[in-house]
Amino acid sequence: MGSKVSIVKCADYKKENVDFAVKKALALVGGIPDFIKPGARVLLKPNLLMSIEPERAITTHPEVVRPVIRILKDIGVKVYIADTPSVWGKKEDIEIKELYKKTGMASIAKEEGAELITLKQKSFKKGLPLASFIDEVDAVINIAKFKTHGLMILTAAVKNLFGLIPGLFKSELHKKYFKAREFAAMLLDVYESVSPALTIVDAVDIIEGDGPATSGEKRHVGLILAGRDAIAIDSVLAKIMNLTPEDIPVIAASGRRNLGCSDLRSIEILGENLNDVILADFKLPNPAMIYKIPKPAFEIFKKLLDYRPEIDPTVCVKCNRCRQICPEKVITLEPKIKIDYSRCIRCFCCQEACPERAISTRKSFLAKILGMRG
Repeated sequence: MGSKVSIVKCADYKKENVDFAVKKALALVGGIPDFIKPGARVLLKPNLLMSIEPERAITTHPEVVRPVIRILKDIGVKVYIADTPSVWGKKEDIEIKELYKKTGMASIAKEEGAELITLKQKSFKKGLPLASFIDEVDAVINIAKFKTHGLMILTAAVKNLFGLIPGLFKSELHKKYFKAREFAAMLLDVYESVSPALTIVDAVDIIEGDGPATSGEKRHVGLILAGRDAIAIDSVLAKIMNLTPEDIPVIAASGRRNLGCSDLRSIEILGENLNDVILADFKLPNPAMIYKIPKPAFEIFKKLLDYRPEIDPTVCVKCNRCRQICPEKVITLEPKIKIDYSRCIRCFCCQEACPERAISTRKSFLAKILGMRG
């Protein structure tokens, strides 16, 4: 067997239920001593995409982080928690405090004795501006959220580490690597640079459809996953989504680089039977529907199978988040809401950053005819 991935049922976010599920998931893959040395300095990296309540299922739930802190404190580990939101404003210090407060991380850190960190400084690894704080700790534990993503189809174990790129550098990378294959390769560079000691995935309540934020739909799945190999974990999640691992750009790219294990036959799955947790009716993001089209047909019709973000002026509150994050600066809010589609690269960063669910995915006429919807 190759990599190990545990799948454990977790009915809800009640403290005792999550505590049991996380401990069991870790025990199945070897236990925390297999990953972290006593007395180490460890950074916990949850998914904190935006300042929003954990009940919305867009961010890693704080109750999934709590037992990890406790387990680490039991072996004398100094625990830090950090992430960066999708958009930084002019008042970064205020915004990061609001992010930690709204997502429940501030209260968890205070109750359990962990330290919240603001990731500002950067150091370049593989040409990428990663948070320099990574160099100040002995290990990173990746605590991801299972969600869909317009460009990458899945955001979970590997994609979560993109949050270790501080500030608006994320937008610059979206601009530079706007094609799915290129962006996936860049994410693998981040993964290799960070090299997390352990990955835990919060898949109790998830986002499907047009995720990873407010445009997606919340769904109860009731699972916690864990393992060392993030590629293997994402491959298992792809199967849970009723896809093959190769359908996910990051996993396909990992195969080309011989990185991690994506062959489900070589992954030792512990706990639940994978076939018992597959979601046959899983809703994919609209742009991902092109992957369901046979390749010959796709090559013929790809120019007509267009997806683009569309802002609903009746819902938009003009908070400016979409304009801030847009890599190509193609969004205008005044005097009229408008997107310059001739320059739009379809990265869907605007949809990801919108806190009001004001941005939907507009389909071309042919895409509508083909009924392309997850």
